[in-house]
Amino acid sequence: MTKCIWLTGLPCSGKTTIAKALKKYYPKCQILDGDEMRGTPLANFAGFSQEDRNNHILRMGHLAKMFVDQGITTICSFVSPYANTRLQVRAMFTEDQFVEVYLSTPLNTCSKRDVKGMYARAVAGELPGFTGVDSPYEAPSEPELTMDTSYLPIEQCLGRILDLTSAYSKPKAFFAGRWNSVYHNGHNHLIQTELDSGNDVVLAIRNVQPDDKNPWTAAEVKEMLGFRYKDEPRVEVIIIPDIASINYGRGVGYEVKEIKVTKQIAGISGTQIRELIANKDSSWKEFVPTEIAQFIEGRKA
Repeated sequence: MTKCIWLTGLPCSGKTTIAKALKKYYPKCQILDGDEMRGTPLANFAGFSQEDRNNHILRMGHLAKMFVDQGITTICSFVSPYANTRLQVRAMFTEDQFVEVYLSTPLNTCSKRDVKGMYARAVAGELPGFTGVDSPYEAPSEPELTMDTSYLPIEQCLGRILDLTSAYSKPKAFFAGRWNSVYHNGHNHLIQTELDSGNDVVLAIRNVQPDDKNPWTAAEVKEMLGFRYKDEPRVEVIIIPDIASINYGRGVGYEVKEIKVTKQIAGISGTQIRELIANKDSSWKEFVPTEIAQFIEGRKA
């Protein structure tokens, strides 16, 4: 379904940057940007009074609707400060055509990013009616998505929008294994490396029979890892059938990736940890994440 993705927020909240970065993910796409549109004959006559702004946004909404009806995904980046006007734009589209993305980036962050000095000029009285200084911004009450770009990296913002609009299935780092030899800090390091790179992660647990070496069932391991990553929405834990081998051919689009680790990390042994646990040597806790130690201790209790 072709959509209108409407980015709204304070000046310098990240709207234009995200709009331009999104464009490459859609085969047919048009960007309508506030600054750029005001420099064209379509809007170069518009002022900055509330009435002028409302009329300007409604014109841009109608233009976006024309593009969407022609099968062109349209990304709109406008401050669009008034809630009622945005609702009028939304009403131009069917329910599944319109996605409102509110960039809730704080005012102090936006003013620090302002390379054009607009906020400073507005404070000095040189730009009357500037949104965020002497003109209000009415935040959306029920946007499809809210993001604060003061701490969310652009890759994560793009991923959230693309997930929401079903433009594509976002690639994820895939870890497959038994994992029931005790999840330890070596595993933790590998997974955290991918998370720190901005990637989502899938932990795939092989559904193998427990034995003396691997005493946890797949369901128990899933519960353990779910507990470890309960506060990390980018990690998905699943159970997969036991596998004999992982095979790939030419040009299938997957990357086989070896993550370089230190000797200290590489030297962590699940077998050693299990032996320490069996011998009631509490030093095993040094080799596993705190959450995993809590989980195992809770099970023993």
